[in-house]
Amino acid sequence: MSLTNSQYETIMREYSYTRAKNSDILEKRIGEINEIAPEYESLRKQIGELSVNAAASRIQDGTPDTDYKSKLYALKEKQTQLLIKHGKPADWLDPIYTCPICKDTGYIENKKCSCFKKKAIELIYKDSNLKNMAGDFTFDDFDTSLYSDEEKDPVTGKSARDYAVTALETAKSFVNEFDTNKYNLFIYGNTGLGKTFLSTCIATALINTTHSVVYVTATELFNRLDTFTEESADSPLLECDLLIIDDLGTEYNNTYTVSKLFYCLNERLLRSKPCIISTNLDLSAIRDLYTERIFSRIVSGYKILKLYGRDIRTAKVIGS
Repeated sequence: MSLTNSQYETIMREYSYTRAKNSDILEKRIGEINEIAPEYESLRKQIGELSVNAAASRIQDGTPDTDYKSKLYALKEKQTQLLIKHGKPADWLDPIYTCPICKDTGYIENKKCSCFKKKAIELIYKDSNLKNMAGDFTFDDFDTSLYSDEEKDPVTGKSARDYAVTALETAKSFVNEFDTNKYNLFIYGNTGLGKTFLSTCIATALINTTHSVVYVTATELFNRLDTFTEESADSPLLECDLLIIDDLGTEYNNTYTVSKLFYCLNERLLRSKPCIISTNLDLSAIRDLYTERIFSRIVSGYKILKLYGRDIRTAKVIGS
């Protein structure tokens, strides 16, 4: 499981808060029962004394108290009957756990509990910025039949559907190989061809396996980069498992922010932290709009995926 230090600390603070809250509830219950049934506290003290005496007996002469279990059972039974008498369930004063499996620690024998994994997924999804997207898209939602077999790229002869199928299979491989074969994706094509949709499918799949993902539009990214410093070494832009930059080329940029973009992309390459860039621009336009260094990093360090054809969002609306 890949979490940033900040995300891990957030989850562990939540567990600490949960334990404190449940402990407070239990203390209030104990106070209430002692008020309405003072004899309950007397029984609790008797149980404590019984346990201490039994332990002392074993230590002093090695002889266990053969009546210990029966005496203990009898005292606890009296406590249970007191609770029931005053309208409380028999387990009302048992320790309270939101997750009884790990007892609100997040771990079971040094392994993360299922509740920890659930918290991690929820936190990563929240931090990813994907909450602003219109749904949790999966690869099953990427419908290649919307792309035409008849529409051919005059340069390569490939159909729009050929490109879509290749893009989908590459995206699936990207997810399946993510932990063993890290690489970057550059997805380009005209507006409405599913670039953002495909990126979101990848993000959803990785978040559901508790990888940290940050999704930003190019405008959001450049706004962040405007105040970005190289001292921000633990920034989520650099540290997350996957950074998705959507619609590169639609932002306002300047020499300063472009230099910061190079630093961000280059630093992630050095750290073997994958990045996905989607854009309406082809590679020649990227070279013209950004620096030769950025162009070089993309050409040499990214798998290039093209989506081709007419706007499939329009096809969905008109049904053809």
